[in-house]
Amino acid sequence: MSEVQPILCETARGLYRTLAESSYTEGWPILEEAAFNTLLIDEESGGFGGDWSDLFAVLKIAGEQSLPLP
Repeated sequence: MSEVQPILCETARGLYRTLAESSYTEGWPILEEAAFNTLLIDEESGGFGGDWSDLFAVLKIAGEQSLPLP
């Protein structure tokens, strides 16, 4: 678990609640802007620099929210 995982999870919960009723077309650009797709990319390469635990936490929250996005 990274030091920022609690903040990451709080951010994901808020964002996913907002996106829960969105269509793919509406929601995907917002999700991409949040950069969760860069969680496992190191910071030197422009990513978040997280670990597998961070990714799992974010995906678990997406499942809990029944997020209708990939």
